[in-house]
Amino acid sequence: MSRLEQKQGWRHRLGWLVGELLVVFAGVSAAFVVENYRDNRKQVAEMHQAIAGIITELTETETKARRYSDAILTEVTRWEDADHAGKRAIPWLLANSRRSPSARGRME
Repeated sequence: MSRLEQKQGWRHRLGWLVGELLVVFAGVSAAFVVENYRDNRKQVAEMHQAIAGIITELTETETKARRYSDAILTEVTRWEDADHAGKRAIPWLLANSRRSPSARGRME
């Protein structure tokens, strides 16, 4: 074998090795890209799920708040109606106002 053939042999082997390294590098890079894409999609799905949970909680809170508000307004209306009719709607208020005239002045 001549020197020229040896140089071409090494160049051929070196070129093949560089080609193999490029293929491995491209494969590993592609794997990272695909994994990052999957992680990103997973994070987006988790964020959508969290937002849906928050919306559900806020909807339930709104429903409960409306129900409590309606109950409070109904009770206040009942008390006002009783007061306009000359009755005390709150029994403990009636009991306190009978005991002390000064307490009655503070309550009204």
